[in-house]
Amino acid sequence: MDIRKIVGRIIGDVRLKGDDAVCRLTKKFDGVKLHPGQMRVNRALINSAASKLNPELRRAIETAALNARAYAASRAALLKKNSQPTFRAGGAEVSEMLVPVGTAALYVPGGRYSYPSSVIMTAAPAVAAGVGRIYILTPPRNATAAVLYAAKVSGVDEIYLAGGAQAIAAAAYGTKTIPMADVIAGPGNRFVTEAKRQVFGDVGIDMLAGPSEVAIIADETASPSWIAADLAAQAEHDSSAVSYLFASTRRLAERVRALVAEEYRARVKITVALPAKACGLVNIIAPEHLELMVKNPRALVGKIRSAGAVFVGNMTPTALGDYCAGPSHVLPTGGSARFSSGLSPATFLKRISVLAAPRTPILSGGRLLRAAAILAGAEGLEWHAKSALLRMKK
Repeated sequence: MDIRKIVGRIIGDVRLKGDDAVCRLTKKFDGVKLHPGQMRVNRALINSAASKLNPELRRAIETAALNARAYAASRAALLKKNSQPTFRAGGAEVSEMLVPVGTAALYVPGGRYSYPSSVIMTAAPAVAAGVGRIYILTPPRNATAAVLYAAKVSGVDEIYLAGGAQAIAAAAYGTKTIPMADVIAGPGNRFVTEAKRQVFGDVGIDMLAGPSEVAIIADETASPSWIAADLAAQAEHDSSAVSYLFASTRRLAERVRALVAEEYRARVKITVALPAKACGLVNIIAPEHLELMVKNPRALVGKIRSAGAVFVGNMTPTALGDYCAGPSHVLPTGGSARFSSGLSPATFLKRISVLAAPRTPILSGGRLLRAAAILAGAEGLEWHAKSALLRMKK
């Protein structure tokens, strides 16, 4: 099966036939028959979702959303504050402004499980960035009460029942029902990821997410049963998920190996290495999640250069970040943490440089114009040079 060709055909079909293609492909892949008028979730259904949840789950969703929104708001405020100062370059005033994208499409996957947490973790950064229009795309069977309520408390009430590559194509190019987005964000299966790869350039994307990963650096102060549970937790996502353990002693490695085999039957990769050496290995792997389960975990934090998120100490499992700590759980995978970061308000903000030269060409302003003209001339761009020189004659 050539996934590239399959996804390419789906994208071409949606570009050509719009809503009709999305509905036809939804029936084919999800087994749900919809017509275009049924794709958008009724707002009344979103508003009534809370009444269908047990109070404990409702409070958990509210807690997670509150923390995610507060954290994202603090990051957005910091970004905007740092973009304001004006730099004076030889007389010219140079600064930058941060502008949110106009429309963001948030993909929330479905399948074996339903993920209200993915709603919260994608919506909070987009809302904090100030995106003008935010909507959610999710497979029809994934529009559970929990997902709808998570959208409501996250500040998003525009939801479309479309999943897979056809949903990504619809967001990238627009249909009569689904608006064209400036940025598509959120995790998904390999068809979703391949669709994001193919539409990138016509639309912005957050990242190309792969199977989930966790790496744990642990010494004898860590509980073997906790380590085993944390390794298995990431393996639970799918059969392609990868779990690494860097154990300080062979004894610890064997105890964890036995627990994983007996209780979880998860696939893990275990290496015996002292914490300092393990940090170097981790920086090569660049895992999505990194747990530091050692006696002095903060001493290792500064040694980490490549990880999607770092979880410090025995009491900080990856699950805390997956659900309710605040930062988004949409993180780089497959070694891409070497050069990229997790989803944040920055994903939805554009940096625009603002330049203002002096009104008169004398002194420093003249030097800048002359330098521009000389460089342009050296590159053979005569009209660039002329546009600078003309201003010196004013």
